[in-house]
Amino acid sequence: NFVQTMRAKHKEMLLKAHIIDGGYWPLNNIPQEVTYGKTAYDKGGTVVNALRAYLGDSLFFESVTAYLNHFAYQSVSSEEMRDFLTSYTGIDLSGFFDAWVFTPGTPHFSIDSSRVTPVGNEFRVDIYPQQKYKGADFLAMDVVVQVGFMDNHFRFQTDTIHFSGVSGHSIKIIDFNPVAIMIDPFETACDATSDNFNVFSSPQEYTFPDTYFKLYLDACTDSSLLRVTHHWAAPDSLKVPIEGLRLSPYRYWQTEGLLSDSFKARGRFYYSRGGYLDDSLILSGNDSIVLLYRANSVEEWHMIPQEVLGTWMIGYIFVNELQLGEYTLAVWDKTIVSTSDHTLNDPNILVYPNPSRGVINFEF
Repeated sequence: NFVQTMRAKHKEMLLKAHIIDGGYWPLNNIPQEVTYGKTAYDKGGTVVNALRAYLGDSLFFESVTAYLNHFAYQSVSSEEMRDFLTSYTGIDLSGFFDAWVFTPGTPHFSIDSSRVTPVGNEFRVDIYPQQKYKGADFLAMDVVVQVGFMDNHFRFQTDTIHFSGVSGHSIKIIDFNPVAIMIDPFETACDATSDNFNVFSSPQEYTFPDTYFKLYLDACTDSSLLRVTHHWAAPDSLKVPIEGLRLSPYRYWQTEGLLSDSFKARGRFYYSRGGYLDDSLILSGNDSIVLLYRANSVEEWHMIPQEVLGTWMIGYIFVNELQLGEYTLAVWDKTIVSTSDHTLNDPNILVYPNPSRGVINFEF
């Protein structure tokens, strides 16, 4: 269907366009030799969908139809398109065109944190969005992106938030206490993410499309909703740097949703020095690959129990107690530090699960 097709094309564009076309290029200034490349066609297609999300369906189709009729059989510059659509819609599209058309690469949006406060019979939701950028040293202005507030029946109420630059603050008043708050839950923004969600009610294996993640659901008697996002941007850095430990400069994962008490699952994360993925992280056989976890942006990244299946160049990392939160690849540089120096083992103490959802068991 349309969503699946666009998701796959968008992921391929984020993964390969800058490699195949020899760099990140702005849509309005693509070199002649790559006129028919992935940037022009695949990124061009995703940017049209991003503009649709920015304006909303009704205004998008009305204004684009007027634009096509007005400039029929004429050559038109990107600046003229921006100015016409701005005039027709009454919405200043300078920020959108600067970020999506005139600048190489793709914006990346996430929610750094949120807070829910009861106010009478309603709930005030404070949302703190964050922006990064894939492929350029740039931050978009006048960002408009959808957020979804999910209830415990997996129903979404959506709204839009507006912000500029690296971060923002938006306040929404809704009539229920959300169990999850997600940015762009229905994949309309076409930013530097690949994501989707699924509802589970029985044990199964499930590969989340275009995320490099597979779920092994071992137990589930009540319904659970899990969303997996593959972020095509660097994770937040360590709060306290550790010599010899490098985080991925390129990508990380996020798991969100509502998991029942019966939900028990393992996760499989893919790494590869080839395939245009982790060559900027894994530099040589001296790099020992690991997966780090944090529950939210307040926490520090930390090690969790895991199993690596593969070589130093390519393979999978398995996590036996999958939890909601963020996961990132990292490497220990063995020329600087021995990985064994950062492993704490006491056969007389057992702590589980790690990560946890609020309850930790100790056995001595």
